[in-house]
Amino acid sequence: MIIPASVAFTFSGHNIVLPDGSETRPGIKPIADNGICKAALRDLKLAFPVQDTAPRVADPGCLEGGYAAAFAQAGYDVTGFEVRAENITCCRYIEERMALPNLRFVKADVRDAFKVPDEWDAVFCCGLLYHLEDPVAFLNQLGKATRRLLIVQSHYSTRPHEEHEGYRGHWYAETSGARWASWKNERSFWLSRNSLLSAIRDAGFSLVFEQADYLDNIAAGNSSGPDERGMFVGLKV
Repeated sequence: MIIPASVAFTFSGHNIVLPDGSETRPGIKPIADNGICKAALRDLKLAFPVQDTAPRVADPGCLEGGYAAAFAQAGYDVTGFEVRAENITCCRYIEERMALPNLRFVKADVRDAFKVPDEWDAVFCCGLLYHLEDPVAFLNQLGKATRRLLIVQSHYSTRPHEEHEGYRGHWYAETSGARWASWKNERSFWLSRNSLLSAIRDAGFSLVFEQADYLDNIAAGNSSGPDERGMFVGLKV
């Protein structure tokens, strides 16, 4: 897809280094160098140590495509899903400039995009789950659609005084229309840490753990520390 010169767009968060050396958001660490990206690549290597064909990786709610691009550069067959027009325009720009045959983006509401069983070898769900009104239902969708690996990078509730979908957490009021906010829901449910781990297990992943080796991202200036955000991994073994 060729982006017309008249279309204005900006990158709000992902600094992606393009083949010519230019950057999409100069002044911040490239996304391929941050702790979350490096930790996710370690998960992918753990889950797929030997491969005849490139594992298929989905990145739902991919924002501006930075993680998807990094995974594609590492050799995985990656599809990013994004619903907002301004974000998908950034994704299309990355797709065009990087020209990788194993990287593509789809404009879609992620709640409708994971209907085919075992379609993906791995799913990287970063910065999305806490924007959903029914996060457990979405995890169950991913459990059916994913053959092997699920990586969830998410805020979680530290005041789980409410219950929804059979799990503890609290309701969070979304900022309507914000570029990084929810899509068509005015509130989201943040699962507690224990509920999130349990929900991943209940979605069909027999090995579930919390991952801490992404924490160099916090040292680099991420304001969301381990007390309110974490990285959780589910493996089917």
